[in-house]
Amino acid sequence: MNNFIGFKWLSFTYGIVPVHPFRTISELGATRQTASVDGFLHETYGVQFKPAVTLADHLTQ
Repeated sequence: MNNFIGFKWLSFTYGIVPVHPFRTISELGATRQTASVDGFLHETYGVQFKPAVTLADHLTQ
């Protein structure tokens, strides 16, 4: 199981293949972090920010 949240989670869950790479990847982790590499962001949020397993929560959290 992955720890992705947001659009990346939606992509995996609903089998959606994006036409271009996601500019921001969000996932759950131990501490809040942001990393930027070549214009792409990798956001890590603490588990207290885990959205419910619904489309609406992953679009609005």
